[in-house]
Amino acid sequence: EPEEEESEDSPPEEEPWVAELDGAVRLAIGVESYPSRRSREPAADALDRFSADGAGLVVLAPVDEVGVAPGRSERHARVLGGSRSEAPGLGSVVVWPVSAKSHKPAHGAAIWEGLGALDVLSSAKNSSAGRRAMVDVDWAEAAGVMEEWTVRPELILLKELSDFDRIRALWESGSQVGFAGPSTWVPADTTELPSLAAIERGLLLQQSTASSGPLLLAEPEASARPQWDRVHLRVEVMAEQNAESVEIWSVDQMLMEEPLLADTASSTVLVPAEQEVWAILRGEDWAVSSVLLPQQSGLVER
Repeated sequence: EPEEEESEDSPPEEEPWVAELDGAVRLAIGVESYPSRRSREPAADALDRFSADGAGLVVLAPVDEVGVAPGRSERHARVLGGSRSEAPGLGSVVVWPVSAKSHKPAHGAAIWEGLGALDVLSSAKNSSAGRRAMVDVDWAEAAGVMEEWTVRPELILLKELSDFDRIRALWESGSQVGFAGPSTWVPADTTELPSLAAIERGLLLQQSTASSGPLLLAEPEASARPQWDRVHLRVEVMAEQNAESVEIWSVDQMLMEEPLLADTASSTVLVPAEQEVWAILRGEDWAVSSVLLPQQSGLVER
């Protein structure tokens, strides 16, 4: 039988989601859209915008309200509703997933009046709700040195590269807290849109990178020499972005600096096995890896 011709009135077949880069997915965590008091952009428009740029996950987080995830199609990123608390002098706390509750004030957004930084985070995370949390460096400084944090976020937001120096001053050895940024990257199979579980795995395992836009992935592994770990680095600087060097930092000092000679680069460097380190892409555009913990447990054979 002849194939039935498609009606002129039929909607065109929708193109599926396409990754910005192979092997890594960009996340937009803490997107402000309506009903945030600082944005009139509908959540559906925000999802369209970030999806068109190749983002794989959008977390909506209006201030003192709850973001409601709009309907999505094959071309869209995954999307979650969240909420943002901004107590005066205590920085910003973003949590997700949050479901809007019509019978609660501010649809169930966290209450922060009269609370200190740690209590704001505890209230927003609501331990029984299984929420993730991202705090900014203002919150971290208000909460004090990390040894005293009785509740911990999954992510710390670096809004600019200088935030890295501020957070190092508070850092507690062994802290399993990742970094996020204006753009956040995690490694993932991007032959199709990664599952939410695959995306969050990169966040929870401290594989995320805070970035102003460029990609930096840093993967540590034990070497055959117990005094050294290897760190595999991947850098992608896109059009109209500018970065100059790659650095390795410990909590106290810079351990290595190399000029970035190409917009796309891969390399492997050796770092002291007993130290926690971070990889940094520095320039007009920047990126900072989450902490790279020591990989040696005795001599690991490779």
